[in-house]
Amino acid sequence: EQGGQTDFLRCVEQVEALLQDYLSASRGPTIVIEKSIEPGLHLRGNRGAWERVLLNLFMNAARMMTQGGTIAIQAATRDGEVDIQVTDTGPGIPARLLPNLFEPGFSTTP
Repeated sequence: EQGGQTDFLRCVEQVEALLQDYLSASRGPTIVIEKSIEPGLHLRGNRGAWERVLLNLFMNAARMMTQGGTIAIQAATRDGEVDIQVTDTGPGIPARLLPNLFEPGFSTTP
């Protein structure tokens, strides 16, 4: 995009297409992506970097929803800041792992 601005809806749609291609090729479960994104929302930063972040989130969620499910992403401007929320219908992360979640190299899978 232009000037370091990323059209967030286009970014999410690209990641959704990549995820669906992967799931189709790997005969993975059916994952529905629900989007509620403020019209015209642009984020600072490189589109490729945002796509990597979202693809990582979506792939991790899809991997845990072995019978299929839903990933929902909401994004809107609130008080001059962008609020992005991603939820899914997977089993969630065990509470005992939450304190370590953002440590470098930490994984919830063996």
